[in-house]
Amino acid sequence: MSGPGPGTRRHFPCFDGLRAIAALSVVGVHTAVASGFTARSRLGFYTARLEIGVAVFFLISGFLLYRPFAVAHLEGRRVATGPFIRRRALRIVPLYWFVLAFSAWVLHAVKIANLAAAAVLFGFVQIYSRTYFFTGITAAWTLCTEMTYYVFLPVYARFLTLRRRTAEAQVRAELVGAAALAVASLVFRVAVITLEPSGWDLMLNWLPGMLDLFALGMVLAVASAWAERRGREPALFGLPGWPVASWALAGAAFWVVSVHAGIPRAALFTQTPAMNLSRQSLYGLFALFLLLPAIFGNQDRGVVAAVLRNRAVQWAGLASYGIYLWHDMLMTKVLEWRHLHLFRIRFPYLFGVVTALTLLASAVTYAVVERPFLKLKSRSLLVRREREARAPVLAPTAPQ
Repeated sequence: MSGPGPGTRRHFPCFDGLRAIAALSVVGVHTAVASGFTARSRLGFYTARLEIGVAVFFLISGFLLYRPFAVAHLEGRRVATGPFIRRRALRIVPLYWFVLAFSAWVLHAVKIANLAAAAVLFGFVQIYSRTYFFTGITAAWTLCTEMTYYVFLPVYARFLTLRRRTAEAQVRAELVGAAALAVASLVFRVAVITLEPSGWDLMLNWLPGMLDLFALGMVLAVASAWAERRGREPALFGLPGWPVASWALAGAAFWVVSVHAGIPRAALFTQTPAMNLSRQSLYGLFALFLLLPAIFGNQDRGVVAAVLRNRAVQWAGLASYGIYLWHDMLMTKVLEWRHLHLFRIRFPYLFGVVTALTLLASAVTYAVVERPFLKLKSRSLLVRREREARAPVLAPTAPQ
């Protein structure tokens, strides 16, 4: 099917819906564990694997953050590092600091005992310390990994532009590079689990342990940039039933990893190399098939597009970062209220109450905290694009 012409910058309108799915799945896994549903119910094997939303977030980051680099590389340009880091900081830091401070000093759901604890938690380095890993906002361990990725990405992108290449050769280099990242991640995880160095269980959450998920998103970014440059996509993505089929494959991956991969439903367990590799591979496949219809094909028609572009889902996606940050702290308070017998503790009730409170808190902080900083981020992006339009070309590209 025909796609956007060369040189255009595509918008991906379904990605807010994907963020909503990822964020609510994380709320689901935490409320299911806290209510005891995961341990008691036959469906607990499925709720335990709702942590899969983290993999979706990592693939989204790999795709959206690397795509401007991939487009620039195919056009023989480079992306400036400073503005990139500034935009990521504006996106991540203000709301995280606000929620962490509010949770610690207003909700009293987080204990920040001293300056060292404050430096670790506010500095995005809690995953490197066993003392602080489970303090602060528990879900924020992924932000530490994301922040490391933000630092790594411009360095990696610059490495891939050290040599001048045609567009076709650059695509090959991009794919080889992403494959190398995935293999390096696999080797790292196997080595860590096998050798069990001090803190090895924490090390699996570091960027090298998750890099294969980011790399898979980066492959999608390169494929999308190349399809845009050529002005067409593979015919498969134009078939009417493709989006539903892709999500069916995602569902199959989720089913396999839930009941056929031999993974315990406990929140914490000792991993074997085979268990880790099967879980992360299936998580990656789930996220891949979930994302594909939101990247390729028609974004305006079909069941999948209707779900992802539903107004309520889109709004939840806009506030997904707030949902991700708020839900754990608010769940802590709700569990305290439970002792007052205000409501039943069963999973549907806990999920419903936490989700409602989280959506409310996220709406407020989106308007008061996130949106003002996102406007600064958007202004920075416009300035960068104007500068890039005037930037010199680094390498010749083959005619299409």
